[in-house]
Amino acid sequence: MTPIHPEIRVRMTGESQHALFIMGRAVAAMRRAGLPDSDRQAFLAEATAGDYADLLATVRRWFQIA
Repeated sequence: MTPIHPEIRVRMTGESQHALFIMGRAVAAMRRAGLPDSDRQAFLAEATAGDYADLLATVRRWFQIA
C-alpha cells in the first residue's frame, strides 16, 4: 500500500520506540516537508485515537518507514 505522503521518510529503526518520540519524529518530518498545520493535526488526531499498535499503523499509513 502506498502511504499518503510517500515523499516523507520517518526513521523508525534504531531509535526510541516511545510513542511521543515516534509522533515527534513524524511531525518534524512533516514540518521539514512543508505540510500545512491541518495535515499535522489530522495525523496527530489519528495517531492518538488508539493504542500503540494503532500509532504504528498510522505512521505506516502516512509515511515511508526508514
